[in-house]
Order: sequence, then C-alpha cells, then structure tokens
Amino acid sequence: MQKVTKKWIKFSICCLLLFVAAIHTIENTHVYAANKEVSIILPLRQVVTTETTKNVEDFSFDYCLEALSENAPLPDGKDGSTYTFSLTGNMEKNIGVIRYENVGVYKYSLYQIHMDDLKNFTYDTKVYTLTVYIKWDRDGDLIAEIIGDNGSGEKPEKLEFVNTYKKTVIDDTTDDKNDGKKSNEQYSDGDGKQPDTGDVTRTKDYIACILISAIVILVLYKSRKREKQNLT
Repeated sequence: MQKVTKKWIKFSICCLLLFVAAIHTIENTHVYAANKEVSIILPLRQVVTTETTKNVEDFSFDYCLEALSENAPLPDGKDGSTYTFSLTGNMEKNIGVIRYENVGVYKYSLYQIHMDDLKNFTYDTKVYTLTVYIKWDRDGDLIAEIIGDNGSGEKPEKLEFVNTYKKTVIDDTTDDKNDGKKSNEQYSDGDGKQPDTGDVTRTKDYIACILISAIVILVLYKSRKREKQNLT
C-alpha cells in the first residue's frame, strides 16, 4: 500500500511539473507573437527668421533622416538607408510613420541638407542622434522608447531647426532707398510736390528786405541829387 501511495505521489508531482512547463511555454509563445508591431512618429519644427523685411515664408529647406543601425525601418518613401523631406516657412511636421516588428535598439541621425541655391541664409547645423528602444511590456505588446541627443550631450525637449536670413549690402541699399522715398512721401502734398518750409519762407523774407532797402537807398540818393541840382 505504501509503495502504491509513493508511486501516486511521484506521478502527481510529474504531472504538476509538466502542467507548469506547458503553461510557461504557452505564455512565451503569446508574448513573442510574430504579428505584433508598434509605430512611432517624430514631430519636427522649423523656424525661419529674418533680419530684414523680406518675406521668408515661401522658402523651403530639405532634411534627411538616416538609419545608422542595420535593418532600422524608415517611413514610406525611403531611399536605401535615408528618408528625405522638405519643410516650407515656419511650420511643424510629423516624420513617420515608422513601424517596428522586432525588439531591438535602432539608431538614426536627423540633420538639415544645406542648399547652395539659397544664399544669405544661415543654416542650423545641429545633428540629432535618435535612439529607439523596442521591447515587450507585461501585456505582451511591443512598446517604443525614444531618446534624443542634439549633439551636445543634452536631451532635447523637441526637434527644432532655426534658419536665419542675413541682411546684405543690397538689402541695406534697398532699405535706404525705401526710407528716403517714404521720407519724401511723408513731407509731400497730394501731387508729390514739396511744400514750402519755414527755411524757404525766411529766405524769401530776406530777399524782400534787401530789395526794399535797395529801393529806399536809390530813392534817397536821387532825392539828394535833385536837392544839389536845385541849389546850384
């Protein structure tokens, strides 16, 4: 009887262990299901400033998101390991969607492409390094964590590029001409003629005084001359 009981206990323990192993296998199979995926987007802001009155809202600038890790996914429209896009004026744009199906660490570089045809612009030279960590959570879903570096070892609060239009000699000349034109318009009448100012009025008064004085002197001179003629 004791032998039967011991055998039954051993059999029960073996069954329990097999049951636990089966549950563990099922859980692992669920966690690492092949059809799981997670997507991310990268919000980017472009700021365009100017030192003149020039309208810079129509200027476009090109950017590149480059995959530094092997097999790192990129948004649709990629060209090999790079994805390029443009922003116009002051605007914000979401870069993506980037989809991940496997756990891992993926690194990217985000920078601006400098264009020679856009003169007088000072480009933002920052190069962002982005590291995306893809891992499983407790519920068996893929999750993503993004850590950025702006090139100075600091974690940026946002992805931002600032381009500035610099004032040139031509702009200075144009501004001076515009200022002179505005000044003339400001002090002209409706027909564009310059009105008489106080200086012009005073000059006319001076001339009138000189003429009157000359006439008085001439009259006195002639009167004195007649008196002399009468005495003789």
